[in-house]
Amino acid sequence: MRPIACLPQCTIMTVNPTRQQAGGRLTRRQRHGMVAGMKTRAVWVRRCGAVVWGAWALWAVAAAELETWPQNRPAVLGDVDGVQVVNVWATWCAPCRREMPLLSRWAEAQRQSRQRPPVTVVGVALDQEANIAAFVRQTPVRYPIWRYSGRDSRAWMQRLGNPVGALPFTLIRAPRCGFQTTLLGEVDAAKLDAAVAQARRQCAQRAG
Repeated sequence: MRPIACLPQCTIMTVNPTRQQAGGRLTRRQRHGMVAGMKTRAVWVRRCGAVVWGAWALWAVAAAELETWPQNRPAVLGDVDGVQVVNVWATWCAPCRREMPLLSRWAEAQRQSRQRPPVTVVGVALDQEANIAAFVRQTPVRYPIWRYSGRDSRAWMQRLGNPVGALPFTLIRAPRCGFQTTLLGEVDAAKLDAAVAQARRQCAQRAG
């Protein structure tokens, strides 16, 4: 299940020109990985001293690949109202462990903020349930934790805009505004604030 590596700090930022279909619900056909009406667009990204190739896909992600923790209920990255920050992590990834306390404080500040559109945070663990439980007991966080339960985490992350499939990986998305940005490497408050500000600007432009 592990991706390529746990990376040092670097950033890959891109914008998704497509938008998920309204409603956020997956059909049975989609849940089996056959996403109807898939749209892709190739994007060149130059960051971290290398040119990498990414591909954008429709935002319907098979529910079978994600589940809430510890409830083990199906979860999906669907249509959300506002800006969603998705932090993909694992207990064996040292930069992931370092950034989570900061991310937890940042998420709480966003929850109390009156700025619009609102920001929500979810962490997706690429790890075993026992490892997640042990880590969260020592380092509790103030946002929901999901777990990737599929068979190919690298391919899953690549579909979300992580071209190398490595950790840490943070996704900032505002589906109703047609916005997506990815951050590859350890994040801090400044990077998160900048990405959210970019999302809000695009949402304001769409509204105007």
